Amino acid sequence: MTYWMRKLPKYFRMGPYGLAATAIITLSVLFRTVLVVFHFPEVNSDEGKMGLAGMHIAFQGQHPMYHYGQNYLGVLEAYIAAPFFRLFGISDITLRIGMLLLFALFMISMYWLTSLLYNKRLALVTLLLLSFATTDMLIQQLRAIGGAMEIIFFGALMLVLAYRLAATSGTRGRGRYVTYVAWGWTAGIALWVHMLVLPFVLCSGLLILVFCYREWRTLAVPCLLLGFTLGGFLLIPGRSAIKHALIWQSGAPLLGSTSPLELAHLPLKQLISTFIWGIPLTTWIQPVCSVSDLPLYGPGTSSTLSCSLLQGTWSAGYVLLLGTGLLLAGSACCVFVHSL
Repeated sequence: MTYWMRKLPKYFRMGPYGLAATAIITLSVLFRTVLVVFHFPEVNSDEGKMGLAGMHIAFQGQHPMYHYGQNYLGVLEAYIAAPFFRLFGISDITLRIGMLLLFALFMISMYWLTSLLYNKRLALVTLLLLSFATTDMLIQQLRAIGGAMEIIFFGALMLVLAYRLAATSGTRGRGRYVTYVAWGWTAGIALWVHMLVLPFVLCSGLLILVFCYREWRTLAVPCLLLGFTLGGFLLIPGRSAIKHALIWQSGAPLLGSTSPLELAHLPLKQLISTFIWGIPLTTWIQPVCSVSDLPLYGPGTSSTLSCSLLQGTWSAGYVLLLGTGLLLAGSACCVFVHSL
């Protein structure tokens, strides 16, 4: 008891950066809480199905594994909402409490990750940028339809855990094995929620593979597999869901109602929607046109050229910066590995 009384104050002590980070996170969560209290955004059918799953968990003792009608999307948000349904009643507000919690955990993870990779001053700037959002981003952050907040939270958390393992490679201790279990559990539950988290799993896993390869003959691998099994055990009965998700994403369900010419244009349409619509929308550029104004998505209007140039240029700059960052990070990793 005396040992922990001496150690606990160390973990709860916050300097000026910690206090500033706490204030930013608190204000950003409060802002989103106000939006939720005023029922923004409006409830849609997908969110209604998540709420229905939460009601079945809370009051009927059921344990659904996947979103009703979408057997590749985990219902973690329904499990989080279930106890709030029991305590405070059924409403869109209690359903979205889980989204607020996930957002707060995401902000904490990003502050932790940025502090580890760079410094606490840049971490505060990162929190400030993440506190603001476009209308479409706020809808994704607050509407409980599954996957949106979990992907970025679990992705950031996996990168934090992988960095901790890589930065302390060569050291020994039980704490490392706990971190392996934590990373495996996070990867498993994230893959259950949505397969789109796979790039984060591969990226953080590669970091562990490159820098922690000397530990593969220790308990590291069993601990990692144990954590993955505990987090992703729901993937076992839903293994066919992976195939279903891949088929759905490839557009196969549209074969019966889509002409051969439209199928031939499908890859190009996906590229257009990604670079002219998806990337600008998720990086704070409010679209200046509707989806029907995009090439191949409609007959074309007077806004097609202007929105394609504006949003396409933004996406090109984003991809260029991303590629430059990846090259610099990759070259730094190569130099570090060669120096070992």
